[in-house]
Amino acid sequence: MILKCRICGTKFKTYPSRVKINKGKYCSKLCVFKALKGKISPKRGIKLSKEQKSKLNLEGLRLGWGWNKGKKLTPTHIEKHRLAMLGKIPWNKGLKGFLGGDKHWNWQNGISKLHKSERQYWMGTFEYRFWRHKVFERDNFTCIFCGQIRGNIEADHIKSWRDYPKLRFKISNGRTLCNKCHIKTESYGNKKSKNT
Repeated sequence: MILKCRICGTKFKTYPSRVKINKGKYCSKLCVFKALKGKISPKRGIKLSKEQKSKLNLEGLRLGWGWNKGKKLTPTHIEKHRLAMLGKIPWNKGLKGFLGGDKHWNWQNGISKLHKSERQYWMGTFEYRFWRHKVFERDNFTCIFCGQIRGNIEADHIKSWRDYPKLRFKISNGRTLCNKCHIKTESYGNKKSKNT
């Protein structure tokens, strides 16, 4: 679409979408500035003195900076941050509100913490890795259901980890499965406990 500039009268090319939103009026920025000469506020472009800047900062207008820039933290606050970063205390310790405890959407009656933390601890131990390797060796690194050799294989507990703590590291309680066959088992992902 070809239009005439409202200031200098030269013809210029623009898109109908720009005309629709009332933008295709001028051929260049120079013509835009000429058109807006009297409409721009007189303070635009004036540099502020140090005194004026400090007044603005005192009023809380930090001109593009974050809301807490320059905020001093207390020593107890710093210590809490340090401990949370080290993982010694949870970041949300002591927070009370509508999402606390049994009101939280993922509340599992207070049982998930112990089970998950205990299992995560044992997964990294030598005892668990030894049990896993022995189960793989016994089954020749092949899935006992479909026969897949090596690849994405996993050591599965025949009797569940949670319900039978004494059988956790018995090689007779393990079997080698590929990921697809493992998902189909009853004990995968606590299906049994969800169904009961």
